[in-house]
Amino acid sequence: MTFTAFGPNSLALGGRAFDAVVLHTFFTDETTARCVAAVKRAAEQAGREPAAVRVWSCFATVGDHLPEDLRLKKIVGRMATYLQAYGDLMAQTNRWDPAVLQRFREDAFVAGFRGAIDALATTEQLEHVATLIPDEWLAPAATGSPEACVEKIRGQFDLGCDGVILHGATPAELEPILAAYRKTRPAGRFDHLAANPAGQRLAATSG
Repeated sequence: MTFTAFGPNSLALGGRAFDAVVLHTFFTDETTARCVAAVKRAAEQAGREPAAVRVWSCFATVGDHLPEDLRLKKIVGRMATYLQAYGDLMAQTNRWDPAVLQRFREDAFVAGFRGAIDALATTEQLEHVATLIPDEWLAPAATGSPEACVEKIRGQFDLGCDGVILHGATPAELEPILAAYRKTRPAGRFDHLAANPAGQRLAATSG
């Protein structure tokens, strides 16, 4: 059983009762590490083996090989839509300045827009929205060259995540990044994990 968690209560529930927990997109490094620790701590407090609860980063992965207008939609547009839907929770969880969120909401275009920005806004409108969102809010994502994307993806493991979901792109759009990853994939690093995303660690075998 896999549970998508966001706030402290859901993270703790995931650690107590589920096999895997999926974190939200655009979590800062500090937030990701804190959420992983919260899940593992809750598992331990419930008498479970913390390593048995797999925590997955849902990581926006949008390489520079994609057209600029599409990247704008997938990064700026998606973040704007999250801020439309549950901006307070995003800001609180990432410990972002709520005044920035308020300015975003009070912008005439945003306030008057009907529907999800990433689905309906034009490229010109997204360019305007980009001026309302700080770069550091958009930074928790794999962007740049395929090699740069791979480095950012690997960084999620360094923060304690057991797996990374490459979010916001199709398999075809991810191909250059996957090709770069294959060249440097650390041999044996994930051999102890079951193929099932919520599966238990594999038992050691001899022979």
